[in-house]
Amino acid sequence: MLVATELETFEKLDRIRMGRQPALTHLDLYLKGEQPLKYMAPALEEEFGGRVTQLVINWPKIVTEQYENVLDVTGFRAPSTGNGGPDEKIDALMWDIWKDNDLDEQAPMLHTESIGLGDAYMISGEGESKDDLPIVTAESPFQAYARRDPRTRKIADGIKRWTEGDDDEKVEWGNLYLPDSRVTFRKTGDGWVEDRRFSHGYGSPLIVPFTNQQRLLEPYGRSEFADIIGIADAINKMATDMMISGEFHAMPRRYAFGLRKEDFEDENGNPISDWKKLAGGIWASEVPGTDVQVGQFPEADLTNFHSSVKLLFQIASIIASLPSYVTAFGGDNPASAEALKAAEITKNKRAERKVTVLGGAHAEVQRNNLRILGRYTPEMRRIETQFRPVATASEGQLSDYAMKLVSQGIIPPQQARKDLGYSQEERRQMERWDRTNLADPFISRITREDDAGEV
Repeated sequence: MLVATELETFEKLDRIRMGRQPALTHLDLYLKGEQPLKYMAPALEEEFGGRVTQLVINWPKIVTEQYENVLDVTGFRAPSTGNGGPDEKIDALMWDIWKDNDLDEQAPMLHTESIGLGDAYMISGEGESKDDLPIVTAESPFQAYARRDPRTRKIADGIKRWTEGDDDEKVEWGNLYLPDSRVTFRKTGDGWVEDRRFSHGYGSPLIVPFTNQQRLLEPYGRSEFADIIGIADAINKMATDMMISGEFHAMPRRYAFGLRKEDFEDENGNPISDWKKLAGGIWASEVPGTDVQVGQFPEADLTNFHSSVKLLFQIASIIASLPSYVTAFGGDNPASAEALKAAEITKNKRAERKVTVLGGAHAEVQRNNLRILGRYTPEMRRIETQFRPVATASEGQLSDYAMKLVSQGIIPPQQARKDLGYSQEERRQMERWDRTNLADPFISRITREDDAGEV
């Protein structure tokens, strides 16, 4: 059995990455609202020129943002230690890595790429010195790709491609991530050549995919708005048609019979084109032997476009599991908190599925970071990623519920703070304040009096 060389593996993965570019570009255009209008006839577009702008309602972006907005990472939890409690030092270390790499800013972009394009990646690497924390970056599927082992479903290898320099001195680079090494290639006139390598022996490629709607036999993720692309095109078609009708039919149209083309001239005596006559709001016709007749047609009603766009929005909302109030077509009366919660059940369940998958990927990134620092143990397979609750609830409702559970002894205050969505750093600061308050006689006395119901 022939074993592929590292260069052959790199080139194979790069061909797969390049093969995905057309599909990713197609989705990216929709995510940015720059897709071409599907139903606009070329002749009509040429005739209108810049007079009528294509109206693009970026529904794919709305769908993507509705799910990304509820995916907030608040911390990481290591497995229990020998005394039955969590390893708080590892928890703190993982959160320090997160904050040190500004992942609060990178994570929303990562989740947006994953939900909108189907895939995104995170890559870990060694710090600038042995005492530095690992460097972690979010990566676009346009530049990165990772392949899974079909037996274990673990990442077998992966690549990242990038370009440095300007057009005159452009240099193309590529990293190949293997379980025990990282190889950097540089492109020359003769092809790819190895530039440097780093043998680490971690037993895991330092690249992790964040996949949306992955299936068992489909290695790539799927865009959250893939099922509504046709509906989004139809919405934009109806909206643009409404704009055209507003230009030519929404205001009363004048007509004149018994006139010739030569009768239409500008202020300089030059003939006016048919388009300018049309844009000027006059419909004219020459009828031999007929006196000139001038009149006005009634304006057109555009409510049929409103109803069509509303129906298409409702269909798209059902497919994307979004509540109707997202489109603002639900009515003028604001919904109650209970009605909002009921309307979001399906969306929240889909978002919770994403929390499970994306949380597993974030945990794998942290395992790679611990491998780099030499802190990884087999127990770290049970690292958990903590997210804010995705369900819509007021702060008052959440706090009342948490306080009730604490007062009944069901959960400790530390768990209540986590459930309320405070970040790991915020919880650590609260615990420091707790210790300070206990050491302060005045605050300690006030607390005892409050617990006794005397104040």
